[in-house]
Amino acid sequence: MNHQKLFTALGLGLLLLIASVSQTLADSPQPQTDQSLQSARSCATFASAEQKIDTIVQFAHTPLQDSKEIRTCYDTLSADQKVQIFYRVAEKRGLGAKIAEEINKAKSLQILPLAYGTVLTPWTAIGTGQWRTAYTYWIDNGSRCPTGRGTEYNFAYSFSTNVTNPSALRANSPWNILVDSAIIYYTINFGGLLTWYDTNSTVITTCVGDTALSTVGGPNVWRSSAVIYKP
Repeated sequence: MNHQKLFTALGLGLLLLIASVSQTLADSPQPQTDQSLQSARSCATFASAEQKIDTIVQFAHTPLQDSKEIRTCYDTLSADQKVQIFYRVAEKRGLGAKIAEEINKAKSLQILPLAYGTVLTPWTAIGTGQWRTAYTYWIDNGSRCPTGRGTEYNFAYSFSTNVTNPSALRANSPWNILVDSAIIYYTINFGGLLTWYDTNSTVITTCVGDTALSTVGGPNVWRSSAVIYKP
């Protein structure tokens, strides 16, 4: 009788162990399948921009998002098409309404002082000059960023020489397509990333809203991925 209870207990324990391992595997990031990789490789060959956008959005926030296959596909799109990726990913993450609200609020913002500038996005990489990612960031209290768009973050960039010609600055993300498409979103809807600078300083800061940051994966993703170029 005791043996029977022992075997029953062992059997139950084994079943619980198998169930636990199965759940752990299910909760863990799974490797990309050959089919997924083939789909990513095919993206750039699609004749339709709509197909390309759909495929890139499909891989957003997966290990293949910033693969060379998806980046090659992304680089075949125009600026207007690239920004559609940002909109659709925001929609998938339940942020579409907040993006639309930001754009509507921007229309009523007052003209900013001349101390502010914009960082424009080049559609092709800049080959010369200094480039930087942000060395720190903080939530802005309205001193440097507009207050009409919601919560804003400041990202600080430091160069080796003073920023005497901020209008020559450019921004993009060579390795994160969502951050790159978000920069294009700011360029199309707001004229660029709002910046604060002093021509006697090597540091500039740029304003980024919390909705855009939530779309791309958070402020640390932006900090490590958004690149500012200074000729």
